[in-house]
Amino acid sequence: MKNCILTIVLLQLISFEVNGQVIYERVYDYSSPSIEYPFILSNKATFSITTYNSTFCQSFGYRVIDTLGNEISVGGLSNESGHSFYAQDNGLDSILISFRDGPHDYPGDNFFKVKLWRPDSVITLVLDTVDYSIGEDEDLLYQGFFLLNNKVVYQKVDSFFVKNITNGVIEKKLVIPLTSQVIPLDSNLVIWADTNKPIVLDAALNQVYSWQGVGQIQGFYPSIHLDSFLIGHYNGLPTKLVAVNAFTEAEFIIDLSSFGSSVDKVRIDDHLLIIQMRTVSGYEVLILDNSFTIVDQYAITLTPELTDLSIYATSVFIYAWRLDGISSYKANYRICYQNDNAEQIHYVNIGWDDMWVDSVYYWPWEMHLPAKVFIFGVVRNFSSDTIHDFVVHFQDKLFAGCDDGVRATFFTGRNIAPGETDTVFFQTYSWELYEGKPFIREYYIQHANYHLDSAIADNQFTVVHFPEELKVIADEDLQVFPNPFTDFIAAASQNNSLELELFDQMGQMVSQGKDQLNDLSELPVGIYFLQIHTGQQILVKKVVKVIEQ
Repeated sequence: MKNCILTIVLLQLISFEVNGQVIYERVYDYSSPSIEYPFILSNKATFSITTYNSTFCQSFGYRVIDTLGNEISVGGLSNESGHSFYAQDNGLDSILISFRDGPHDYPGDNFFKVKLWRPDSVITLVLDTVDYSIGEDEDLLYQGFFLLNNKVVYQKVDSFFVKNITNGVIEKKLVIPLTSQVIPLDSNLVIWADTNKPIVLDAALNQVYSWQGVGQIQGFYPSIHLDSFLIGHYNGLPTKLVAVNAFTEAEFIIDLSSFGSSVDKVRIDDHLLIIQMRTVSGYEVLILDNSFTIVDQYAITLTPELTDLSIYATSVFIYAWRLDGISSYKANYRICYQNDNAEQIHYVNIGWDDMWVDSVYYWPWEMHLPAKVFIFGVVRNFSSDTIHDFVVHFQDKLFAGCDDGVRATFFTGRNIAPGETDTVFFQTYSWELYEGKPFIREYYIQHANYHLDSAIADNQFTVVHFPEELKVIADEDLQVFPNPFTDFIAAASQNNSLELELFDQMGQMVSQGKDQLNDLSELPVGIYFLQIHTGQQILVKKVVKVIEQ
């Protein structure tokens, strides 16, 4: 087949103002943003995939939000751990979702799942067992491709299947050894296997075309498709894309060098090609039809406060996210605002005036339960808004491999006027007090009225409470030095050798030893608590870590 190579140079710069909203949320380190993989529904609501990533676990869920960013529905998809996640718009407000699912830390059932999400239901189309454990097959291919005429087409490693979902019968199985890449078109599959010449299959897994050329331009790595065209980066050049017709091998080089320094993201949205280019001031978003002609474009200017945002642009919305600047907590909120005034994020500032432990309840020792701790806190409204909702949380030791360690308490229905305070009461637990150790915990307050806080210095408070058998150092014959410290700290007594334990503000022990603790230079600066065992009693001293001058 003769290749027709046409270089398209896009020169026209159109002044365009997007009419949709920017949808914004914060995320924490272990999590992916819930709006990173958005699908825009017919009513302009956004279906999005949420993922949780920790050292051991990756699980999937979904969230649907309206055009104002309000949450409509949420749900889980995987049980514990997974990989090979893939989602594709199946038309008519339905999303085809596929992934590997299984336990991460013990032998158990492992599955490949294909689900169909609709606004009123989530249907499991494929539930196939897998002969691997999570972590053993992350380099293998699993994917659901499309659902046509009540038949779902999917892949497990080198095997392709057509399953009739009305009766559960596998109507066809095709094995293609050494499959390395598969890109689904609307009703076809383009498959790269043990040669550089891909083949094209129809929805019944019948071969309809075999590429005659080299199979791909040098350096061409397609990742998406627009109608019959495969689209990818061109030969490692940051401002060029190439589109190749899967049935004719005609090649179109898309030169974008006049619009920015590099292609940042490329996606398909309602049979339009959305190209997001990096520029000096932010991004230039180009919207092309299936003949690769610009039909719209707009600029996204990032003001200084927005420069750390990750941006995902579509023809309707701009999605933005960033890591949380206060702590490792994922905000249960999102913010929308008009693109023509995008720099005006609304801030609602809240902070702590004071916090203290009111009382502690100790269970009988033989029950081996953590102590109940009852805490009061005085919250101050530093904003001009009346505050109704906010979140208080702390970070704890991980309970299990998939636990993020975040313990949050949500306060709603409050009525804190500007400049006024409110006293809140809540209870928590403490294994430290159960073990006779000091209760040292840093509490964060934020997300007032589900908005951002521009002054974070007063958003955290360290609560310290000692069991009755502990006391703060007052003995003149016991010295702690140096304080502040940089790389070591020591304690000395006239009569005893001392056992030392150093705790951070979250109550985590960061060092222990006898008489002197060394190699502390890598500890973050801040307040620490030195617990000293004299043999007759346990004493506690507040110490400060500073940077060595």
